[in-house]
Amino acid sequence: MIVYDRGGEKLVIMDVREALVQPFDAAEWTDLRVGFMLSITSATANDNISSLTSNITDNGQGLQSPDLYWIGIKTGGDRFPGKAGTQFIGFTNAPGGSLPPPRGFLGDSKIVSSDSNINTSASTFYWPRNSANVRHTFQVMDGLTARAQAIDGSQIHFVQNNATVYATCIAFRLTRPDTRSNARQITVQIKKTVGFHNGDLEYTNNPSKAELQSQLANFPTTVQQFGPITLPEVPDTIFCYTPWSNSRLRIHAAGVYSVTP
Repeated sequence: MIVYDRGGEKLVIMDVREALVQPFDAAEWTDLRVGFMLSITSATANDNISSLTSNITDNGQGLQSPDLYWIGIKTGGDRFPGKAGTQFIGFTNAPGGSLPPPRGFLGDSKIVSSDSNINTSASTFYWPRNSANVRHTFQVMDGLTARAQAIDGSQIHFVQNNATVYATCIAFRLTRPDTRSNARQITVQIKKTVGFHNGDLEYTNNPSKAELQSQLANFPTTVQQFGPITLPEVPDTIFCYTPWSNSRLRIHAAGVYSVTP
C-alpha cells in the first residue's frame, strides 16, 4: 500500500492482490450508508488506467475467495469473506454460494472492457464480472452461504478511457429497526438502474470526502432491496480487495455515513 499524490489529491493505492482492512465505529446506527470512490491502475504505474483487462480461470475446479473481488464491509479479523465465520455485505463477483472444499466458487473472475452498461465491445469502462452470470454483483454472505444476492441492474464499473472523469462512486445502504433486540436484523439497499446494467452512483474528477458524503446523504431512491436478514454478527470493518495481478485498486475516499433518525 502506498499514498500517492495525484496533482495534489492524496489517494491510497493497494499493492497487487492486497486488501484494505479498516475497522470503523458508527455507534448505534439505524440507517448506515457505506460508500467508496474508486479506480484502478496498472501493477507498475500509479496513474495508468489502460490495458487492464484480465481473467482468473476457474478450470472447472472453482475459485477461492482471494480470486474474487470484494468491496464492502465484513466482520473483523484477517479472514477473507466467503470463509466460515465471516459475515460480508458488499459488491463482489462471487456467485450465490460455494461448493465444499477443496472446490470453491464457480465461474471465471474477469475484468473486461465495457461501456457503462455491459457492452463488452466498448472500451470506456472496465466491468468486473463473473463469467457464469452477469448478475453476480452483490452479496450478503454468512460464512460460505449467500443469505441474499443482487438480481440484474447493479453492475459496477471502473473508468478506463474518459478525458474528464477518473473515479467511480459506489455505495449501499443498511437499515435496522433498532440497536438492541433487533440489532442484527439488517435490510440492504443498492442502486438499481431499470432497463440498464449499472449500479454506479456517479463518475467524477472530484473523488473527495465531501463529494462521497454528498452522494451518501442523497442515496438513490430507485434501488434493489434485500432482507431483513439476521446475521450472527454485524460487520464493522471496511474491506476492499481486487484479485487481478496486472492491476491495483486505488481508493480515493471510503467510509460510512450514519443518518440520525
